Formats: sequence, C-alpha cells, structure tokens
Amino acid sequence: MESIPPEPQAASKTVATLPSSVNKSSDLDIKLSLEPIPGFKIELQSKRAQSEMISVQPQFADAPTTYSGNFRMTTCILGTAFWSSGKASNNYESRAFQNLLDNREIIAQRLEEKYAGSTYPTNGFMQGHILGGQKYDPSNGGVNRNSADVLIPAFFAAYSGHDPSSQTLDLFPDFLSMLPNWKITYDGFGKLKSMQKYFRSFPISHSYQCTYNVGSYTSYSNFTAIGEDMGFTKDVTTGNPVPSSQYNITSVNITESLNPLIGVDMTMKNSLLIKLEFKKQRTLTLNVSSNQLMEAKNDEWVVGAGYVLKDFDIMLKLKQNRVKKVKNDLNLRADFSLKDVETIVRKIELAQSQATAGDMVIAFKFSADYVFSERLSFRLYYDMQLRNPLVSTSYPTATHDVGIAAKVILTR
Repeated sequence: MESIPPEPQAASKTVATLPSSVNKSSDLDIKLSLEPIPGFKIELQSKRAQSEMISVQPQFADAPTTYSGNFRMTTCILGTAFWSSGKASNNYESRAFQNLLDNREIIAQRLEEKYAGSTYPTNGFMQGHILGGQKYDPSNGGVNRNSADVLIPAFFAAYSGHDPSSQTLDLFPDFLSMLPNWKITYDGFGKLKSMQKYFRSFPISHSYQCTYNVGSYTSYSNFTAIGEDMGFTKDVTTGNPVPSSQYNITSVNITESLNPLIGVDMTMKNSLLIKLEFKKQRTLTLNVSSNQLMEAKNDEWVVGAGYVLKDFDIMLKLKQNRVKKVKNDLNLRADFSLKDVETIVRKIELAQSQATAGDMVIAFKFSADYVFSERLSFRLYYDMQLRNPLVSTSYPTATHDVGIAAKVILTR
C-alpha cells in the first residue's frame, strides 16, 4: 500500500519585527580670523553640535518612539569667572550659587505662565484619565522646581550672569544662542625699535574657551505633547499629569578655560628665555538627579626661564673638527608654578556647600638637554612638587624626581 506524505503545515503568519532606528547629527562650525592692526591677531570660533538617535517600535499599535543623543555648544560665562567661590570661614558662600537658588522660582513661574490656559491631552497615558480634556490646574501637579526644565535655565542664567527673566528656556539652544570663543596674540612689541635692542621676540597671548555640554539625554516614554515644546509626563506618585519637556536630562556641565588669561614669552638677544603665564579653569557640573552642583576650579601661576649655551661642545673642547651636522647646544630650562585647585559640592535643596577636594600645589622643574650627535642625546632633570590639601582628610605630600636620560637612535 502506497503511503501518503503528510500535508505541509501552514506557514506562520507571525513576523518578528525589530525596532527601527535613525541616526542624525548636525555640526555647525564658524571660524573668523581678524588682524585689525599688524601683529594683533584675533581668532574667533563658534560651534554647535548635536547627535540624536530616533528609535521606533512598529510592532506595537501606537508605534512608540524614543529619542536619545548628546549636545554641545560654545558659550561664554566670563562675567562670573572672577567671582569668589567662598572660603571655609563663610561656609563657601557663593553669589552665583545663591543666584541659582533664587532663579528657580523665576524660571518655574515663567513655565507656569506658559502652561496657563492650556488643556490636558486625551491621548497617550491620559486616555481615559479623569483630567483628560480639562484646563490645566497647577494644584493637580505643577512645575517641579528641581526638574531639568527649571534647574538648567536657572543654572545657566546664574553662572553666565544673565537675567533669569530673559534666559532661554530651551534646553538645547539654537544656533543664534551660540557665543564665540577666541584666541588673541600680539607680537608688535618685539618690532619696536626700542625693544629690538634687547628682545628678539616679545609675543603676548590670551585665550578663552567655554562649552555647554549635555552628555546624554533620553525621551520620556510616557511623554504626551500638547504643543511644539510643551507636554506632560505621568507623576509616578499620584498618577496625575505634570508639565514637562520631552527629554530626561540627568546632568549638564559648562567647562571654561582661560589658557592663558595672559601669557608672555620673551626671547632676549642673549638667548635668555622668560615666560610669565596665568591660567584659570573651572568646570561646573549640574547633576539634576541628585539636585547638586559641583564646582571644580584651577588657578595657576607660572614663571619660567630658559637659556641656550651655544656650541657647548667647543666650550668643553669635546670636538676639534669644525664640520658639524647638528648643533651641540645645551638647553637649560626652569619653571616654577603655583596652583590652587579646589572642588566644592553644593546641595541645591539644602542650600549647603562643602569642599570635597583641593590642593595648593607648589612645583619646580629643571631640565638640561644636550644633543651630543645625530644618534645620541642626554637629558638631566629634576622635578619637585609640594601639595598642601584643602580638606582635613588628606595629608601634605612632597615628591622629588631626579634623573638622567640618554636617547640613542639606532636606525639610519
């Protein structure tokens, strides 16, 4: 009897659908070089960059979409760069931090006025909610003073010196909000006849760099929009809608560097080099999730000198021939620096500040470099560093490093 093969099973109609994603980025970089007078050069640069990934899950009926990315933009907070960050004797009282605390109420009130007269949505998590379609009422859940929507504009206004009443509420400011960074150099002094008698060059430099950074952000999964930049998220405690932007930002920071604030490099006719420099840096990190601000500051003074002993081999009578392929000069260099480093953590909700780290660092460096031949060079060095800690939990330290190094080149 002939066997009848079984009928093939029907193909499964279930199709596994993976989330689809789109990556997009924008990068605006503007540079401008100026020389208003001979030797006086100004370089300006503005940058704004944002990268974002959009993920869509089409396997669900409402095709939920999530956004994530990062953002950075040049800005300027020079107006508060020289404000005092306080001392232990006054509990690190800071005018800028106090402004941040005061600005919260102003920013929150501006947001409340923006939502006034709006209507709660009826879609998303508000579908079937008792408040859906009703007029917005802050008593059901108002603007959170410790949310990113309030803290970030309040922080930016406080440390840039801006008026909080006109500070932008946009967490990702547009290109019109970019402010340039700059670098300035001037070498005109060395070209004066009275200076040429003593100096080969006399350049002066100044540089300023400042960037606003949003390291990463994601969108709220339950965000329901009611306008271009307005919407609500669900309060996890009450279940009621609360005003919120679309994005969940846990931290932002502003980095500022005056490197240098003023710098002078003088080269004299007798080969003596003199360097004077003052640097100032700070990093302000606002942690929204923990409601605290960390200020890291670094001030450094540098005084340096150098001297070149030309034809050092002849002075020591090491060589008799006059045909040389390399310059056998002895380069001497000494640098002294004084650095003040401190880190202060400021708790926003408690309005308290505390130093968590810091040092007063005294450093001295000396080096002597001598090129004996094309294949052999020597370096004698001495480094000293003394640290006096700011906080009592650390101890003063001193390090000394001395040695001699030889460099041999074996390749042709």
